[in-house]
Amino acid sequence: MKKWISGVITLVVVILLGGWMYIDHANKENIYQTNLKNGNIALQNHDYNQAKKDFQKALDAKPDSKKANGSVSQVEKYTDGERQLRSNDFVTAKNSFKMAANVENGSKDLANQAQQKIKEVKLITANINQFNKIYKATVQQHNEKNYQLSNDTLNQILDDDTINQSYYADVLAKAKDLKKSNDKSINAANKAKLNNSNANNGSNNGTNSANGSSNDLSQFNVYTNPQEYANRFVNSGTSSNTSTVDNTNIANGPLSVTNDPYDVYTNPNEYSNRFN
Repeated sequence: MKKWISGVITLVVVILLGGWMYIDHANKENIYQTNLKNGNIALQNHDYNQAKKDFQKALDAKPDSKKANGSVSQVEKYTDGERQLRSNDFVTAKNSFKMAANVENGSKDLANQAQQKIKEVKLITANINQFNKIYKATVQQHNEKNYQLSNDTLNQILDDDTINQSYYADVLAKAKDLKKSNDKSINAANKAKLNNSNANNGSNNGTNSANGSSNDLSQFNVYTNPQEYANRFVNSGTSSNTSTVDNTNIANGPLSVTNDPYDVYTNPNEYSNRFN
């Protein structure tokens, strides 16, 4: 009787223990599958922190899962690469993305994203090398005092569509500083030219003022100074004109000499602008 009771108790314990183990396993499998699914959804939304949490829960539910292990490792490598890229640590970032792309049992979608990041890093480093090459040329032009040419070359950096991205902050800062230096030198040179021009103009004006009386020929103009020529051809020895003077014209105006082809008044065209 006692053996029978003992056997029944043992059977009940085994059944209960087996049932509990089955339920626990089924529960863990459900947790595993649910979190694995949630992690992949988070990856599609580019929410990598949430994806890592979900994959870790799946791994806790099923520690021997290669899929869960691979997924956690892949997300960690990918997020490391993103952090390193934001810090402009391009070499390390590139290596992290390579490892993320090559993780076994990880997400194919995340592997493809890692490959795209590798291409992005390569493009960024190529741009930086090109910008630095251009900047080096502009420094040489500045040192040769070709300031405007240096500015023109700098525009290849400053006008680039990608230059304001954080990856290029260092070269952008250097380019802006050099442009300020070029502008300062250009303005100083223009100011010096203007001062020299004003000084030369002042010197010329002073010379013209000193020679004003000799340069003013208006006194010799027939029309502005007709009296200068009124008796121009009067004989200096006799103080009379060599030709007959028409006294009737004296009352009507300045002295005129008749029959004199050089007379100012009878032949004004001869002298219209003779001394202009």
